Amino acid sequence: MAAALRGTEMGRRVCLVQKEFPGDPRHEYFLRMGLLGNLPVVAPGGDPGSAMRSWVQDLEASRRATAEKQTRRLEQLGVSVKSGEGSLIGSRSVKIRTEGGEETAGATGIVLAMGSDPVPPTNLPFDPPLILPFDDLFTPESVPPTLLVLGGGRLALEVATLFNRLGSRVFLCVETPRLLNEDEPVLTDLLEEGMKKSKIKLLLNKRLVSHYKNEGNIDITLDGGVKFSVERIVWTGPRQPRFSKAGAQSVGLRVGERGEIWVNENLQTSLPGVYAAGSLLGRSSFRGISPEEGRAAAENALGKKRGFDPDWVPQTIFTAPQIAFIGCTAEKAHHKGFRAVMGEFTRESPESSVPGRSPSWFKVVADRETRCVIGGQVVSPRASEMISLLSLAVRKGMKVNSLATLPCEVGSESDGIREAAKACLGRLKSPSAGS
Repeated sequence: MAAALRGTEMGRRVCLVQKEFPGDPRHEYFLRMGLLGNLPVVAPGGDPGSAMRSWVQDLEASRRATAEKQTRRLEQLGVSVKSGEGSLIGSRSVKIRTEGGEETAGATGIVLAMGSDPVPPTNLPFDPPLILPFDDLFTPESVPPTLLVLGGGRLALEVATLFNRLGSRVFLCVETPRLLNEDEPVLTDLLEEGMKKSKIKLLLNKRLVSHYKNEGNIDITLDGGVKFSVERIVWTGPRQPRFSKAGAQSVGLRVGERGEIWVNENLQTSLPGVYAAGSLLGRSSFRGISPEEGRAAAENALGKKRGFDPDWVPQTIFTAPQIAFIGCTAEKAHHKGFRAVMGEFTRESPESSVPGRSPSWFKVVADRETRCVIGGQVVSPRASEMISLLSLAVRKGMKVNSLATLPCEVGSESDGIREAAKACLGRLKSPSAGS
């Protein structure tokens, strides 16, 4: 959808082929709405099951209404929206199968954005409603008393957070030693501390050894001899792009082992004029990245040469606390040719003693030579809002002193970013200070 809109903004004729309708997939829409505070309401003495069923029905109606509005908007902008299945038959043409039959459409440029499907691990076949992929998470219209989340990454963290808020006792199992193994250690510390305060059981550096269905429960054994029982398991692990290897080979499209489509820095595939975006690329799933990839792919398909780097897209994980980040970390900035200097600031708040609430933490990263802001991270209840300020600074090449002198209220979230920028500026002024 983002690609289609960008194409119309560039004054070109656009055809959008989609199996269902434009907008978020059902599971992502439900997850996002729940994390933003739209939760089932149980009346005093009411049935939680009925509340959950009503919630699911209301959200499904809302999603469809939103999709209808989006479709009308696309059509008003001149986009030809076709409900059907498209398949690539060459570098400049697509076959479209609809209820009325088949047709072939030619195009100057093509953007592939068909998404992906869950792939069960070899030792855990899907078995609804007990063992589910994330895509089917909201099919059972009930909240399980106990839930095991397997897989890791953004989805695992958010699913665990949502069902903790819904009242489940949540076990979160990941195979890595930390929840965010490659990210800032302080950021990861605060995330894990917050999840523990929320009573989410973290099972780090553990793998599923066996499971056994036992009268509606599932007996779990993890390596190290850890054993417990849950009513439901949700898998949030690797996915399979919706593009068969055979189909790719038939048109000369290069793909990886899991069927992920290979693209260059401009999101161009091995076929001239054909670009790809979203989870077809086999990348980690973040809400902001796929639409931005779609926009970049559309621009390049129509003649521009816009590189794409996911690091420059703000990303948020809606946990408790929320975490958000953009640009370079101090540790990895040298990979992009920067000499990083960072400043950080931690604010204890009265809410820190409340379950699920941790201190707010802010970090600003700048390049020593240019003094421009090149990255930042935020951990706070409002990180999803505050990252926009750091995103603007990074995208506009703002000097760190501009953030350090930002007019804002003392004690506010913006003040936390200002204090981190002040600390960064102080290190920039010190010739001996490193990153």
